[in-house]
Amino acid sequence: MATNCSQALGLAAVQCTGGRFAAVVTAESIGFYKPRPEPYREVIRQLNTDPARTLFVAGSAADVPGARGVGMPVFWHNRIQLKPLDDARPDFVAASLEPLLEIVR
Repeated sequence: MATNCSQALGLAAVQCTGGRFAAVVTAESIGFYKPRPEPYREVIRQLNTDPARTLFVAGSAADVPGARGVGMPVFWHNRIQLKPLDDARPDFVAASLEPLLEIVR
């Protein structure tokens, strides 16, 4: 997970989900806000993975160019049908997270 919030708020958000995250990178912990490349690169480093094999699930249009810029494919959960911010386009876009089930199989 990469988030632009504080360390305390990021960890609280993780706890609220009830899930487990292999990587949690906050703006406070890395010293940079998304869409700068550093948060995305740190997630990739913590996961010890190849960016091209790491799907980033974006909750906002601003995440698309940042994740694409470091070589990650992007699924944009565009639930309110917003327009992209610039020329960066996600690999997948949907108003629901349900299509992720087929994409990650």
